[in-house]
Amino acid sequence: MASADPRFKGNKELVRDLMTPNFLHEVSAPQIYAKTMALIELWSLKSELGESRPFNARRDIFDVAIDIINAAAFGLEDDQSTVRNQLNFLLSQPGFRPTRNTDGSVAFPELPPLPDIAAIEAIGIHQGEQFKAPFPKLSHRFQMLTSPTLSKNYARKDKFLHDEIEKAVVRLRKGESGTRSAMDHILQREMNAADKAGREPVFHSPRIHDELFGYIVAGHDTSSTALAWMVKHIADYPEAQTKLREALRTGYSAAYSEGRQPTAVELWKTQVPYLDAVLEESLRYDGPIPVTAPRYS
Repeated sequence: MASADPRFKGNKELVRDLMTPNFLHEVSAPQIYAKTMALIELWSLKSELGESRPFNARRDIFDVAIDIINAAAFGLEDDQSTVRNQLNFLLSQPGFRPTRNTDGSVAFPELPPLPDIAAIEAIGIHQGEQFKAPFPKLSHRFQMLTSPTLSKNYARKDKFLHDEIEKAVVRLRKGESGTRSAMDHILQREMNAADKAGREPVFHSPRIHDELFGYIVAGHDTSSTALAWMVKHIADYPEAQTKLREALRTGYSAAYSEGRQPTAVELWKTQVPYLDAVLEESLRYDGPIPVTAPRYS
């Protein structure tokens, strides 16, 4: 929407607090932390089963990013986590050993994503492709008419959003759990706005559905790409990795001395300047969004 569009202000009002420190610390951080711990558990198991041989981690990073953004957006539980399902699958295979490749690496089977997650992933890819199309609107409409799979994915996405909103509305009206996701926050804002205006709340408006789906699409691919580059850069520069480990052990000295991971609260309360520097340098070197800017001499 153009900023002059009268709908623009209303849409911004729905999501304006989703990047505030309070929301990030109280809502997003616990969800991100839980899904990241599942990834660490999965990689630890893969390292053990593969006898410390290298394995391709790209898909795991992609999966944890979608788990994180879905959890932050909707508060989804572990039964809808791709990484947790992959972990449970490997744990359920006694005596399992990964396939050894000729280059010395090992390969693990990949479970197909859950149908709802697969549909969201496919739509995200489709929408990304429209950025490169000469006529995006026409291209999208043509593909919707000619691709039954794409149409089914959109229908599944719409049903998923509808069902998750319905669950959240019931929970919010009962006063359960408070705000635990971006969806809860958006729906609570709509409830407050409706009460102020003396009208019934509209939970299934296009703007609420679109803002929720936009939150997923904007957050997933950028996060997975940034994480993948960070893992690669840390592997490529072992001296920086060593320095980072030392900085983390010093910054989170209590957790290190107790032989545990730092908690989510410890992570956001404790400043580790070298960690910030590593993250910022990786984003500078390989940003997740290509940007072309004019150069001035």
